[in-house]
Amino acid sequence: MLLNTCFWKNRTPSRNNRDGLCLLYWSLVFETQHGILLLLHHKLPGPAFALMRPIVEAFLRLYLVMHGTEEQLAAIKNGTYNTDFTNIGEQIDQMTGIEPLMGPFFKKNTKKLHGFTHGGLEQLHRRSKGTDVIANYPDDEVRDVIKFTTMFAFLTSVHVTDYLGLDAEFKAAVKIYDEYRGANPDS
Repeated sequence: MLLNTCFWKNRTPSRNNRDGLCLLYWSLVFETQHGILLLLHHKLPGPAFALMRPIVEAFLRLYLVMHGTEEQLAAIKNGTYNTDFTNIGEQIDQMTGIEPLMGPFFKKNTKKLHGFTHGGLEQLHRRSKGTDVIANYPDDEVRDVIKFTTMFAFLTSVHVTDYLGLDAEFKAAVKIYDEYRGANPDS
């Protein structure tokens, strides 16, 4: 199984009991981001918006796999972990040494992410136009979903390459993310 063996066949052996799981979450974040873009391209915004929470949750779990406590890692591995968005956001802020960013963001937006994923009012308010039942997601909100989820894909690249000690890939990921942020200063 990938969790206990080499993660790149004949290339790089796992350094610890976290590397394989780290790569599985990396894969999940990128596949989810790809799915969001495909859904939006095919004019299916409801399910695309619903995937915002899963991409965030996969990123938070990924971060705990890389830097969390042994208890958090064990809970993720045995399937008993429940994401505590605000506390994990604060833990990430403390670990990275940046001013509070993730903690306050999740404290403010967890209910909204939940509503999009589970058919709450966040979805229902965007399911009509006048008297017609039709998807009605404003273009600026669609752009925001793309920017929001792309940010998590970039953060995944930066953190995973750093964690795995892939220096050249880390530098490339940081450079690309900085270029993206320059083009999208709100990201």
